[in-house]
Amino acid sequence: MPTDFSLASSGSSAPLRSEIVLMTPQKAKEILTYKNGKNRYIRMNTVAKFVQDIKEGRWQVTHQGIAFDENGTLIDGQHRLLAIAEGGRDCQIMVSYNVPRKSFSVLDCGVSRTASDNLTYINVPRAKIVAPGIKHVILYNRYPNRTWSNLPFPTHTEIANFYEKESELIDQLSAIVFATHKQFKKINPTGLMAVCYLAAQANHDLGTISAFCHGLGKGAGLSPMSPILRYRQFLINSNKIPAGKMLQQYSIACLIKVFNYWIQSVESKQFKVPQYPPMPTINQALLPNLSPLSAKVKEFVLSRAQYICEQCGLVETDSAMLQVDHIIPRSKGGSNDIKNLQCLCSSCNNLKSDNQ
Repeated sequence: MPTDFSLASSGSSAPLRSEIVLMTPQKAKEILTYKNGKNRYIRMNTVAKFVQDIKEGRWQVTHQGIAFDENGTLIDGQHRLLAIAEGGRDCQIMVSYNVPRKSFSVLDCGVSRTASDNLTYINVPRAKIVAPGIKHVILYNRYPNRTWSNLPFPTHTEIANFYEKESELIDQLSAIVFATHKQFKKINPTGLMAVCYLAAQANHDLGTISAFCHGLGKGAGLSPMSPILRYRQFLINSNKIPAGKMLQQYSIACLIKVFNYWIQSVESKQFKVPQYPPMPTINQALLPNLSPLSAKVKEFVLSRAQYICEQCGLVETDSAMLQVDHIIPRSKGGSNDIKNLQCLCSSCNNLKSDNQ
């Protein structure tokens, strides 16, 4: 088949060859109409992904394209051709000619590359948590008012680009989520990764997010009516999600409800799954550079230090005499991350202030 896309066959004796060509929507339609063989049924979600890539400038030429057999019949690439036809734009694509018909039986039989495979390739830490977490953040922001089944999912390129823009924050959050899931396997790491990012998006600092995850992972030091404790018990007693529910969307909706209740100090006798869609939203916090430490974070730091001054070792039975201090002061760029917080007695804290 010459590069002008005439629909004549190259003949069974011609060697297999490939080249990059410019495919127009019109030619794509002609091939699908006149030269399409008995291919797989059309998966419209796949076509929609390709169309979105074309329209948003993510279409790339790779070794995967379209293929014709010895008789000039299309045996691979109908989804890509449909996308070009529907996208309405000329696209470069790899075209292979004279592919032996018998190779049809092995096309698309390999293991599909996942988004986490792609992030692992570029050395993203904890890619198996990060990739699906990003995927579901995108779905949450894109489709808040419907269920996420039968939708064009974010492409691998979208997920990689998302990570590159937010890599520092995502790396910090994924470390927190990984530790939480290691402590309590019932927690869905994908859902928690998405909710942690959404909490940061809602201006909650890492200290608050870390304290929330610590409670989920350990379940220690919580009041009997804590929404976190009630959710942990719910997960322990629940063997499966209700029929017809997507696991990740279900988990995200539940975790958002727990986070909001915990932030608001709402007590709960029993956890109940929220109704969705629409998906619940995370309560906004003050901007990180203005927000004071929450009572929950202070309680976590004091408990972590076992109510002992981390400077002089003073054991204080009255927690009111202990203070939560920023190791690197806020005035010098210190954050509310729990790694930057310590428990000090009032004397040591005042002495530190005098020396700064």
